[in-house]
Amino acid sequence: MVFLSLIYVLPMMLFFFSNGSLNMIIFLTIFLHNFEIRSRLTLNKNKCLFIATKNIADNCINAVRYLTSFIQGSLPLEYLGVPLFKGCKISFLFDELITSVLNRLNYWESNFLSFSGRLILIKIILCSLPIYIFQTIQHTLAVCNRLENLFSKFFWKGNRSNFKILWTTWSNCYDVLEEVALGCKNMADLAYAFSIKLCFNFHAKSSLWANYMVENIMW
Repeated sequence: MVFLSLIYVLPMMLFFFSNGSLNMIIFLTIFLHNFEIRSRLTLNKNKCLFIATKNIADNCINAVRYLTSFIQGSLPLEYLGVPLFKGCKISFLFDELITSVLNRLNYWESNFLSFSGRLILIKIILCSLPIYIFQTIQHTLAVCNRLENLFSKFFWKGNRSNFKILWTTWSNCYDVLEEVALGCKNMADLAYAFSIKLCFNFHAKSSLWANYMVENIMW
C-alpha cells in the first residue's frame, strides 16, 4: 500500500511517501512535530492534506485523519498554478491556462488594434503565459494546438464575433521575420525545449531530488 502525504508549509512544499501502516503515520506525526520545533514554522492544518490510494482501507484513512488532523485530498490537484496528477496527461488539466488566455483576449479591445498591435500582444504577452508551466511539465499537443488556434483567431479576426478570413495557417507564422514570417513561437517546440532543459538540469545538478529522478525515472 502506498500512501502519499502532501504537506504545505509556506513558502515551501513537503512531500512524504509512505505505506499506510499505523506505525509509519505515528512516525510522520512525530517528525512533523520536531520539524515545527527546529524550523520555528507552524503547519497550517487547513492547507495540509493526504492522498491515499484506492487499496487503503477506510479504517486506515480514518486513523490518518485522526492522528494528523489533515484533510483528505484527491488527484488531480493544483499547486502554484501547476497541475499535480497521476497517470497520463489529459488536456482538461490545463484548462486554467486556456482560461487565462481567453481572459486576456476578452479584456483587450481588439477592434481598435492594428495587425501589428495584435502581433506584439501575441508575441510579448500571450506567448509568455504558458512559459511558467512549460518549465515544469510538458503540455499535450492538443493544448498547444488550442493555444495557437486562439492566437490565430485573435490575429486575423480581432474580436471573436467578427467574421473575417484566416488568410494563412498559424504554422506559417513560426519562422523569423527575415524569412517572410511573423516571428511567432511554436508552442509544441517551446514546450519540448523546456522539457529538455529540465532533463539537463536534473543531470547537471547533484541534489537529492535530482539524483532520485535520474536513478529511478529518467534515463
